[in-house]
Amino acid sequence: MHLSLRENASQVKNHLTAVLGEILGTAMFLFIAEGAAKTANLARTASQSNTNAPLDSQTIMMIATSFGLALLVMAWMFYRITGGLFNPAITVALWLTGVLTTVRAIMLFGAQLIGGIIASALVLGLTPAGSGGVDVVNTTVSDQISYQQAFVLEFLGTSFLVFSVLMLAVEKHRATYLAPVGIGLTLFTLHLFLVAWTGCSLNPARSLGPAAVAGKFPQYHWIYWIAPLCGGVLSVMYFQLLKALNYNSTVLDQDSDHEVGGLRPVHMRVYKFMAGHHDWEKEESHHHKHKKFLTVLRHRKVMRHDGSFYYVQEPTVINSDQRHPHDDVLEDDDMTVVGSRSSGHQMRQQANTQSV
Repeated sequence: MHLSLRENASQVKNHLTAVLGEILGTAMFLFIAEGAAKTANLARTASQSNTNAPLDSQTIMMIATSFGLALLVMAWMFYRITGGLFNPAITVALWLTGVLTTVRAIMLFGAQLIGGIIASALVLGLTPAGSGGVDVVNTTVSDQISYQQAFVLEFLGTSFLVFSVLMLAVEKHRATYLAPVGIGLTLFTLHLFLVAWTGCSLNPARSLGPAAVAGKFPQYHWIYWIAPLCGGVLSVMYFQLLKALNYNSTVLDQDSDHEVGGLRPVHMRVYKFMAGHHDWEKEESHHHKHKKFLTVLRHRKVMRHDGSFYYVQEPTVINSDQRHPHDDVLEDDDMTVVGSRSSGHQMRQQANTQSV
């Protein structure tokens, strides 16, 4: 009973920590990004003061940089606290992949929307109202494209952003700690393309905040909700397809610490072919397979019934690249490791009698 209460209290604490972290993180991310975007618009000429006027290249670059760097820094900062999501579309995608539970996903979804509203309110309250308020950072569809085109742009853009999260942060690899860099750069590049046409929302919280604070919801506001959520679903479908196809086997040793063996430049392959050795690659692969492993004696820690420890030596099959200088080789490279089980069992019994 007491254990159950402790577990429930721990879950509640973790949920509250995640919610507070997402509110704070989303608010900080969008406050910096939207504030910088408003500052960028101040540099526009009088003829471009209308928010519907085309953005110049300098303004686009500054807005893209502000959003990309803000996401990079804040995601890295909150990565170990909440995962650094800051986007309901990403939250839904992680829920679909099983990373988030239903309760956690619902709570983070609401927290991100609250954080977006707080960020826009801070921009409105801390910057001159005469410079456009938060209307200048509201996401708007350009007059030069249709609503259908805007929907597809937001849909595809969000799918790219969410897919970067799935491949760089959700899929664990040696560079997972650098995931915020890749995700921030993805948002940066998407802003370079989309900010002039749709405002590059890709995030319902990003569009809700300025619209709610300004009290102005355009008739196409639904695009900034439906398109990002559908884009997140698309990225999950593609991600799951790659997982089902076992994409890790397509390009081998991407995270290996050692150089891939058996590689031959094209001139050597041409020479082998011209020399008549058509099956050289198969022979090299067969030879490499038999020379890849070694059987060595390694120490293993064993616990006695009284709690004390002792060490024994036992035969261990390792990759030849993992051999240590002090390893005692029982079988050399020219022998096939997978030999008879009886001989291996005898070596193991003999080695186990040697205590260190």
